[in-house]
Amino acid sequence: MNFYNVDFDIAAIIVNILVFFCYVGKKHVKNSQYYCILGLMLFSFLSPVLDIPSSFLIEQKAGVVPVYIFNTIYYLSKLCYTCFFLLFIMSQLELSGRVRQIKKIVIVMPLAFVAVATIVNIWTGWLFTYKDFVWVSGPMRSLSYSVNILYLVCAFLYVTLNKDAVGKGFRFLIQLISVMNIAADSLQYVFKGLLIHCFATSVSLLVLILNIDKYGIVLDSVTGMAKKEGFEKIVNKLLFYHSPFEVLFVRIKDYDVISNIFGIGTVEEILRKIECYFIELAGVGNAFRVSNDTFALINYKDDHFTENLNVIYTTLKRSWKVKGIDYSLEFFMSNLRAYENFNNWEMLSGYLLYFSTMKKERAEIVPLAEMQVSNPVFERKVERAMEQGMQDGNFKVVYQPICTTKDKKFVTAEALLRLTDPELGMISPEVFIPIAERSGLILRLGNYVLEQVCLFIATHNMASLGLAYIELNLSAIQCIQEDFLSLIDQTLSIYRIPSRYLCFEITETASTTAPHIFTDNLNELSKRGFRLALDDFGTGYANIQRMFTSDFEIIKFDKTLTSNFASDKKLREFYYTFISMLQSIGCKIVSEGVETKAQYEFIKNSGGDYIQGFYFAPPLDEEDFVEFIKSHQENRTDEEDIPLL
Repeated sequence: MNFYNVDFDIAAIIVNILVFFCYVGKKHVKNSQYYCILGLMLFSFLSPVLDIPSSFLIEQKAGVVPVYIFNTIYYLSKLCYTCFFLLFIMSQLELSGRVRQIKKIVIVMPLAFVAVATIVNIWTGWLFTYKDFVWVSGPMRSLSYSVNILYLVCAFLYVTLNKDAVGKGFRFLIQLISVMNIAADSLQYVFKGLLIHCFATSVSLLVLILNIDKYGIVLDSVTGMAKKEGFEKIVNKLLFYHSPFEVLFVRIKDYDVISNIFGIGTVEEILRKIECYFIELAGVGNAFRVSNDTFALINYKDDHFTENLNVIYTTLKRSWKVKGIDYSLEFFMSNLRAYENFNNWEMLSGYLLYFSTMKKERAEIVPLAEMQVSNPVFERKVERAMEQGMQDGNFKVVYQPICTTKDKKFVTAEALLRLTDPELGMISPEVFIPIAERSGLILRLGNYVLEQVCLFIATHNMASLGLAYIELNLSAIQCIQEDFLSLIDQTLSIYRIPSRYLCFEITETASTTAPHIFTDNLNELSKRGFRLALDDFGTGYANIQRMFTSDFEIIKFDKTLTSNFASDKKLREFYYTFISMLQSIGCKIVSEGVETKAQYEFIKNSGGDYIQGFYFAPPLDEEDFVEFIKSHQENRTDEEDIPLL
């Protein structure tokens, strides 16, 4: 073997064996990309395996038939490799993972042409001739190399022109592989004895396989579901094509504790059963295990997860039988829709980060508002929306009427803040208030609401409307500011309204923040004639002792208590007990979130004083609120007739 250097071919075989063990050691979704990789592995291995005996036969001046057979199959396998390489790259961008039929035909046409030329070469001698034991290049030898390089150039251009869809990492990888193989083909074409092509293809395939976790859909070894990298890949692909879809996050509560109690083997058996259910829900390739205890499902069908959340939740909470024993698990769940809740991977990954690390006492379907508040990308957008909203007037104060339980007279209202952003749409206060507190914007928002409420009171005759006061919320940060009291006094003096027309609502969480400053400020507000209400009572944060030591005239029962009366006997007993206790020390009770007649009747019979909720009225803008109040009660001129709380 003096003319042909087969050392590179031998090295290529060794590398291909390594590629095989790297790839078969992982589970993969059996889609078009998977079969393209198998094709690459096959032809990358065949090329050097055929090239070595072909070179040996020529050197040893073997017969015509074996030389033609080995060389013909070698040329075909070399071309098939680059063709499958291009198909694999194109499958990365196709929405279903399958390259469309028309594209396949166009791609395969050059290969088919060269294949025909190669097969008939034994009679035409277009590529090479082997006569009198001498191998001679034919007039069309360059055709095979040209088509090979054509496929590689197309691969390079394809990822370059679709850089936003394939991602920076994948683009650079394919560009590097393409350039490396083009250089190897060019060298082998110029230096006939330097058989470097097969080595270049095997090394490039090894690089691709080592990165397949990022660019192919690799399955988890336990559950058989795809991993997080596959989840990111499909999400980016769907977003690139602007396809409507939704994502369901599911997390096993206390996974580590359960693993220690049940054992890893049992938990893995349970996960395999859960996997079958998830794949049934979302389909093969659309269910992902993104961490030990967290799963993500993608759905772009007509049957939405949103409509079946409770069914899915109930199904997951059922017992999972393993080896004749029933095991019960608890789950967190949350559902998000593309373009409504997120429009890029960065935002969705922010949701995923919070969901996979949140700490909760009870398993539940996690509300979207909570997910949004905890999303760093979304949070930055909301901050910008609030900044812009205060400049452009996108914030609006609305008023929700509050009526007496016994005679249904509207005697007060709560001022609520609403924000509508051109990009994000309507943003719930449950979302923007916590973000405003973290960013420091809450002070400006608080001042804005105070000024708007004072302007409302100064503009309208409260007595003629039959209103005793307007309630407005104070945040924890506002309650502990040094200039808090002076700012309120200054605003009231500008609008020339008395303090009795304002009632400040303080949440239970605020009452646990800087307790000494909080208590001093609230007591001073009470001395100056402002009314105080403890908001969201019953959500689990209140310090009973502090509640009694502060001058709260009004206790607002949280809507979560109201909504669960019908199904929870103990909660009803709790409600009766606390109403009696709080009324005994002079407090009035406002029940929030009343939405049904049954809830109203229960609160009325239990002795509650006031009701707030959609059963009587939703939050209304200023004009509609005034018209509503006027139409629902007789005008009053005597302020003493108003049933002050």
